Amino acid sequence: MSKEKTYFGFSKDVNDYYNHYVSVADAKSAAVIAISFLLFDFIIGLERNSCSQDVLFYIISFSLVLSCIFSLIAVFPRSPKDKKGLIFWENVRNFKTKKEYFEEIEKLDKKEIEEKYASQNYNLSNLLHRKHFYIRLAIITFIVALVLLSILYVLINA
Repeated sequence: MSKEKTYFGFSKDVNDYYNHYVSVADAKSAAVIAISFLLFDFIIGLERNSCSQDVLFYIISFSLVLSCIFSLIAVFPRSPKDKKGLIFWENVRNFKTKKEYFEEIEKLDKKEIEEKYASQNYNLSNLLHRKHFYIRLAIITFIVALVLLSILYVLINA
């Protein structure tokens, strides 16, 4: 019976899974930004008739701006470190040639490949945690703006 571990390939699958959720997180952020701009365009067109309506307008505007800022922070890519690596493209490009990169890959056995992916997965998990933290903040501030916009709309049209 072979002593080779059956988990080989697991880290690559996890890496694919995490990368999918990086894309999903970025899409959520982009959606919050786009809808925030649409709502801001809508509230600018509202005819406010009182000081309290003006205050609500400014609170809504501030909430939408905060929502966009949190979304942009979530989307903004991490700063790459200037080092060679085998998986993250910013690290791969630090090799002088594609031959040097390939030679480095050839040196690895299955266990070392799993270790490289495990390291990348650890970094991606931290990135995803940060992205989702800011997306939550963006969604919360967006919901606050939406609730206040509903109140403002009722007040203006009452």
